[in-house]
Amino acid sequence: MSVKTVRTICFECHSRCGVFLEVENGKVVGIKGDKEHPFSHGYTCPKGQAVREIIYHPDRITHPLRRVGEKGEGKFEKISWDKALDIISDRLIKFRDQFGAESVVFGQGTTRGLPPWINRFLTLFGSPNYSGPANYSLGPIIMGMSAVCGTLPSADFASSKCIVLWGHNPEQSFPGLFMYSIRTALKSGAKLIIVDPRGTPLAKKADHWLPVRPGTDVALILCIINIIIKNEIYDKDFVENWTFGFDQLREQVSRFTPDYCAEITWITAEKIEEAALTYANIKPACIMPGIGGACHSIKSFDLARSIAILAAITGNLGIQGGNFNYPSALGDRSCYGRDFSLSVHLPSKQLKKKLAVERYPFYQFSDQIPPETVFKAILEQKPYPVKAWGLFANNVMCAFGNSQYVKRALETIDFLFSVDYFHTPTTRMADIVLPAAHWTERDDVEDLGMQNYIICQPKALEPVPECRCEKQILIDLAERIGLNDYWKTVEESLDYRLEPIGM
Repeated sequence: MSVKTVRTICFECHSRCGVFLEVENGKVVGIKGDKEHPFSHGYTCPKGQAVREIIYHPDRITHPLRRVGEKGEGKFEKISWDKALDIISDRLIKFRDQFGAESVVFGQGTTRGLPPWINRFLTLFGSPNYSGPANYSLGPIIMGMSAVCGTLPSADFASSKCIVLWGHNPEQSFPGLFMYSIRTALKSGAKLIIVDPRGTPLAKKADHWLPVRPGTDVALILCIINIIIKNEIYDKDFVENWTFGFDQLREQVSRFTPDYCAEITWITAEKIEEAALTYANIKPACIMPGIGGACHSIKSFDLARSIAILAAITGNLGIQGGNFNYPSALGDRSCYGRDFSLSVHLPSKQLKKKLAVERYPFYQFSDQIPPETVFKAILEQKPYPVKAWGLFANNVMCAFGNSQYVKRALETIDFLFSVDYFHTPTTRMADIVLPAAHWTERDDVEDLGMQNYIICQPKALEPVPECRCEKQILIDLAERIGLNDYWKTVEESLDYRLEPIGM
């Protein structure tokens, strides 16, 4: 049989690099980069190249499973899809009727394109509780920057004349998504400023490398803002017409002098001043914080606010080559669009029951809740008990600190089901485990982080027997529970998302 080539995108990480899958006799036999892809330009990383090892790994879960041993013991029996879905739907209905829809939580790991489907399901079911990875991913950056300018403005690397990477090493974390644009800008003469305690390869190539002492990023950026204000090299027109609170900002940052911050950050005053002047005097300039160092700190929210403020006072918000928002062509039907938003469609009475909002007020503006609020509700039954949790590609046992606390929560919860490729410490705690189809085995549409592009991901092959697309799992559960306004097929749901662009 001849080899069939399928043009699609790789979904092993957020980059969604363009690839050609070579399929023979219904199996992937090769993968090549797509040189015409707008971001990756033919690049594929080791994870993408290892796709065959993932699809055909002998440890892959290939049947629905029901736990027959103690939680964590890893003893399961194979059951049919109908049996598994009946058990899950019966338990969800039972808990909704006895304890309220809010007692049921759905969650996911790093996004797999599922927010529209989970949000729509929970809206119809009535639960405000969608646990996501935001607080250990980009959540602090999204919320901090949104608090200042209403959105998460992306960095326009390709058109920039000065690039600041703050705790961000895209050469390793996002090579397919960002590095082509960054290299294009650098070849055109753009300056590069790296804020990172590590001497990464990019840091060694930078015009300015600021090896900040871990945990002191906020002091550093407030010092940079102070230098720019004191030297009056901020964008006076933008500040006057598009900001408020500038005088208070000037007063607030005045004590963060280069000498004072040099002691805090372990960077010399001269290096801080040089980097600040470079950024302020070259326009357009863009800043991108990373998911690691910039997000995993108790001061991440303030760092994000300060990054947005720095971009604003230098007039680099909303301009080509600076930081601006790429609106998805799908509009309200984008991955996190209003059309699917719990915050928009759930009654206010239910929204007030969202687990996070009392302790974390900014979560009232997010559809997600941090999973630690779920652990607390399970163990303390406050503000109400959480009885069931459905997890999609979400290994909470390994994703959080204090794993013994997480383990106690999973041991305590009445019902847990998990959807994944492989067994994890979390699936071993589940009552039901469902085998997920791989990205090569399902159709999808991607717009999250794709700038203005909408990229289709056609299915290259049929799923390994008994594995099922996560969207189809949600559709099957919705039918059993009686959520009549949910989509009836995956194709219908994808058509619905593409309708705004006439497809």
